[in-house]
Amino acid sequence: MEQAALPAGWTAGVMNHGEYYRWWPIHERPVLFSISLAGLIASVALGWGILLWVWIQHRKIQKLGDT
Repeated sequence: MEQAALPAGWTAGVMNHGEYYRWWPIHERPVLFSISLAGLIASVALGWGILLWVWIQHRKIQKLGDT
């Protein structure tokens, strides 16, 4: 399969089913990168927070059963 060239004026693109959709390097869009990074960090923190909450609830239930 032959790779198509990026359209004129594009600095980056992501191949998807034989066509490119536009993408940007970090140095061109640092604000978008920062927002994406903050979203990733918030998602990971939320996931760990939920796991911690479930673990605490599980321990409380076990303590109630032991008495």
